[in-house]
Amino acid sequence: MDDGRKIKVKSRHTRGDVNGFVHSFDRFAEIFIGGMGTAGRQNDAPIYIECHEGEWRLIVWADINSHDPTHIIDMSGAFESNREEDE
Repeated sequence: MDDGRKIKVKSRHTRGDVNGFVHSFDRFAEIFIGGMGTAGRQNDAPIYIECHEGEWRLIVWADINSHDPTHIIDMSGAFESNREEDE
């Protein structure tokens, strides 16, 4: 199990760096971004990507006051095997 990898990103909408890190596990990863959280816990990961019942999905808590995710996106269309060749 990987305990996570620290990342640093720059944003046009904030001053300076935005600190974040990723914790990756066998079937999911959670993305933490400094200053963001969820209703469940302060500084919790507002973004998850997981394999749920064999399907990859992206889960987002875009509203810190919502206990339930605001977006669940099926990622099955993003596989390279779905790429259509240009004619």
